[in-house]
Amino acid sequence: MTEFLNSVYGEFNICFNLIKFDHIISDEGYDGDDITNLFNTLYDGIALQIFVPNDYQYRGQARFYELKNVVRKDQIDTGILNHDVGHNLGLRHPFICERVTRDPSNPNYNADVAGDYVIDTNAAPNFYPIMNYVSEDCKTYSGNLTNCHGEQYTNLTESDLKNVMTWTFCPRIIFTTGQKITIHETLQNCSSKLFNNTINENAIDLTSKNSDLDYSIEPDNQTGVIWESPDIWVRNQSDGFIIQEDEVLKFVSNQTAVYVYVKVRNIFCDASSGEDELKLYWAKGGLSQDWPTVWEGATANGLQIGNNVGTKNIPSISAGGHTILEFEWQPVNPDIYEDAGFKKPWMFCFLSRIVSQDDPMSYPEIANVAENTRNNNIIAYKNTTVENIGLSGELGSIFVGNFNENEMKRIEEK
Repeated sequence: MTEFLNSVYGEFNICFNLIKFDHIISDEGYDGDDITNLFNTLYDGIALQIFVPNDYQYRGQARFYELKNVVRKDQIDTGILNHDVGHNLGLRHPFICERVTRDPSNPNYNADVAGDYVIDTNAAPNFYPIMNYVSEDCKTYSGNLTNCHGEQYTNLTESDLKNVMTWTFCPRIIFTTGQKITIHETLQNCSSKLFNNTINENAIDLTSKNSDLDYSIEPDNQTGVIWESPDIWVRNQSDGFIIQEDEVLKFVSNQTAVYVYVKVRNIFCDASSGEDELKLYWAKGGLSQDWPTVWEGATANGLQIGNNVGTKNIPSISAGGHTILEFEWQPVNPDIYEDAGFKKPWMFCFLSRIVSQDDPMSYPEIANVAENTRNNNIIAYKNTTVENIGLSGELGSIFVGNFNENEMKRIEEK
C-alpha cells in the first residue's frame, strides 16, 4: 500500500510509511453500504487511517481534510487509493462545472474559484461513462462532450486522462504542478493543524522505538515507561539476530562477554547514506544518570558506574527497512556494587544513540536522559538485570537428554 502511494506522491516529496496494521474483528458495520462506524472509529491523530472492507458499494470514499478513508479490498492497488488520499490532502474533482477557458482575462474564467480551484488543471468530464472516447493507451480523447455551461471540452491530454483526481479507469498517476502546491499548502497551513503530527521535514528519519505505542512522533507522548525499548535486547550468547528476546544477563567472569542488540529503523522514503553511526552506552541502575557525565565514563565509591560500550557504523537502510547491530559488553559483577552499598546492585541500563548528519537531534539534550529519550526518536533506553553465576562455590552437574524421541527438542534454561 505505501509503496503504491509513494510511487505517485514521492516525486514531490510526499512520503507515506506504514506504522501500524490491525484487523477489526467484526463484520458488523464494516461491509455493505454504511461506513459511518468506520469514520467514527476512535482516532488518535498521528497518522492517516485507511480502512479496507471486504465489500462496499463504492470503490473508495474519503472525507475532505480528514485523515480517514475507505478503499474496497479489490481496489487497494488501483488509482482509487491515490485519488482518495488526494481528497484527504485538500484536492477536489476537476470536472464540476468549471469553465473551459484558462485565460484569466476572459470574462468566463473561473478556474481559481470553481471545479477543483486549481488553475493549471483543465476542465474535464467525468470519464467513467465515456471511456469509449478514450484510447486504450489512455493518451488521447476523441469525444465532443460539453460542460454544464454548454462549452466543449478542449485540449484534453494524457495528463488529464490520467490525473489522480479525475474519475477515470485509466491509471491515476499524474498530478499537475498546482495540485502538488495545493497538497503542500494543505499540510503546512491547514487551519485545524490536523497534519502537524504527520509532517517530518528531515531528509532521512532513523529511529529506535521506545515501546509498541511509539510511532516516532517527537516528543513521544504515547509511551509510559521510557526505559523498556523493544528495539534493545540482551543475550548471554551471540544469538540475538535469531532470538530477538531479552534474557537475564549472567556474570560468569571478567573475561566472559554478553551481547546487546539494537534495531535501527528508517521510516522515511529514501535509503539512508550508510555513513551514520550508532553509539551504545551503559550506566549503573538505581543512580542519578546525568547525561553525558555518567554515560561517557564516571565512577562512584571507586567503581565504574557508566561508560561507552562501543560505536558501530549503520549500513544503508532502505526506505521502511531496518537493521540490527550487535555489541559485546563485559558485565560487571553485581556483588561488588552490593558490597559497596549500592542500591539495586543488579540493575544496569543501556542507552543507544543514533548520530547522523541527515537526521540531527530534534530537541536539545539536557541532563535528564529519560527526557532526552522521550523527546528524540534517535535515542532508546533499556534497563536490564545482571546476576552473578561465577564459578566459585559448590558445583554440580545436570544431564539433559532426549530419549526415545524422534523429533529434536529445545530446552531453554530458566
